[in-house]
Amino acid sequence: MSKARIYRGKIDPNIIAELEQLLAGIGCEQLDDAPIEPAEPGEEPAPDTEEGELEPEVALAPAFLVILDEACAADPETDPAIMAAVTRGERIIGIWPQGGGGAATPKCFPDVGCDTVVWDPGCIKPSIDGTPQHQAPDGSPAMRPQTPTNVC
Repeated sequence: MSKARIYRGKIDPNIIAELEQLLAGIGCEQLDDAPIEPAEPGEEPAPDTEEGELEPEVALAPAFLVILDEACAADPETDPAIMAAVTRGERIIGIWPQGGGGAATPKCFPDVGCDTVVWDPGCIKPSIDGTPQHQAPDGSPAMRPQTPTNVC
């Protein structure tokens, strides 16, 4: 089952409620707003399997959903929340607002965003499930992010 956490910040609660309904409709498990803190250094992590059992399947990292509108882009807490999600290993997915109006991205999004999708369950679900869509606010294909690399 796919899993996602929603960045709520200063986003209109009605928009958040609509996104929650959309996620429920596509069968996506919504994670709590406050993730569990990682174990302290030196602590042994709890074993996932008992001795003699097979290793569990590797699960796709949860998605961290950010609504790409002006309120989110102007919120000073958005970038730290996105970077905390990156630190937790979550995939950052931007959702363009309904109607495409007021679209904007937080400052750090171009560097860490994994995908952008329009407000459509048929686009959001594949993105959460690990198939990037790379869409512009109007739904047309957008350029894939280019990650700079050093020449070996």
